[in-house]
Amino acid sequence: MSKLVKFNEKTDYQFLKEMPDGSIRFTCPRATIEYPSTWLDHNIASVTGSDVYIFALLEIKVYKDDAAIKANKPESYFFKHLTKILTSPSRISSGRDEDGEKTEILEYNEGDAFIKNKNIIIDSGVAECMLNLMTLGYFPNLIDYQDLASYWAKVSKFNDVGLDSMSMTSIELIVAELCRDSQNYARPFRHKLRENPKVDPKSWKIINIKYLPRYNSVFASLTAGDPKSNIVSICSRLRNGESQKTSPVEEAIS
Repeated sequence: MSKLVKFNEKTDYQFLKEMPDGSIRFTCPRATIEYPSTWLDHNIASVTGSDVYIFALLEIKVYKDDAAIKANKPESYFFKHLTKILTSPSRISSGRDEDGEKTEILEYNEGDAFIKNKNIIIDSGVAECMLNLMTLGYFPNLIDYQDLASYWAKVSKFNDVGLDSMSMTSIELIVAELCRDSQNYARPFRHKLRENPKVDPKSWKIINIKYLPRYNSVFASLTAGDPKSNIVSICSRLRNGESQKTSPVEEAIS
């Protein structure tokens, strides 16, 4: 069941100002937020008219003056909350990220509403957004690896989803398996962090859970839901002599 609560996240950014009507608006001449177009397919974001209802795990690029706009040199800020917000940009355009994947770009001018109303809807259904962000590989690497599991737990609690059905241990195991070395997806990020504690704790990459078997073993790849797409990976693993995990099924039939 959904309910309304007052937004109480820290908003003392110099480029945002709370207004008497309950909105939080930009005071800078220009700002942009970019997110993967695939978020629209999984209800992580949705568009109604000129408004966007989006999970609040966002990087905001702020142009503080005309010189920054002309030089195309924004300053980046990270904003996170535990549920969705309703935002109202002046314009929505399309772009591409560093991997060539399609993105949606929200463009704001001074006075546009970053948060249209401080009455925030919290709903257990929002927890599905977090699950999709993690298991489908959409979670942006804006949070330290060590904080991912606790953030997921806080999202569940805030949106009235208890941890009875998903223990903290389960969450930590999922995070540990899906977070990979951004330079080598076959290597869990926890291994990189263990070997070098000074490594950037945000230099991980979430992978889609359906691709996990291809990074574990040849057997797991062949018995996964889409073995055809894993053939190339299998050949590469065998050619390079990469280590593999032995699954319980392999142990049982060996």
